[in-house]
Order: sequence, then structure tokens, then C-alpha cells
Amino acid sequence: MINPEHSLSRCTFTVAHEFGHLAFSHRAIIIATDGMPRSRYSDEQELEAHSYGLAVLLPYAPLLQILRQGATAHGIAFHYGVSTAAVEMRLKIAGLWEMLAEK
Repeated sequence: MINPEHSLSRCTFTVAHEFGHLAFSHRAIIIATDGMPRSRYSDEQELEAHSYGLAVLLPYAPLLQILRQGATAHGIAFHYGVSTAAVEMRLKIAGLWEMLAEK
């Protein structure tokens, strides 16, 4: 599940994302690629797991508060130990992107 080549912040998101699959009781489908069976979640399940993982790592109320205080995406990422990309994705999913983009 965890790629040792990934950064700590990426690994943190991966764990939260995979926990989302468990929390929603997602069941992977098996597909054959090049004759090798591989498991895969549906796009909907992946979005649910992404959203869940990001919500766990970046809770809405504290995120809103830190945005109101003028934090940047980079500052939020550093504070929570996640990547800037994860912060940006969470802001978009939570409908808070405009608060950051206005700065």
C-alpha cells in the first residue's frame, strides 16, 4: 500500500485514503491487465476515499479558520504535514478554493 519512494506527506495521504476505502467498505473489482489480475476501485469509490482521507487530514472547521487568518496553501500543507496538492484538492472538494484564490 505504501510506496517507500514517496515522501512522508504522500505516504500520510495514502494511509488516510486507504482507510477511506475501509471506512466505506469498498470492494475492489478484479481486472486483467496484460494477463495479470489486478484489483481496482471504481472512480466513484476513489473519489470517496480521496475525500474521506483529505477530510481526516484537513478537518473543515480548522481549515476554514486558518484560511480566514490568511494562510497560504503551502503554509497549510506545512502545518498539517501534507502536500500542497492535497491542500488544494481538499479546498476544491470542500468548496473553499475561492478563499485561497482571492489572496
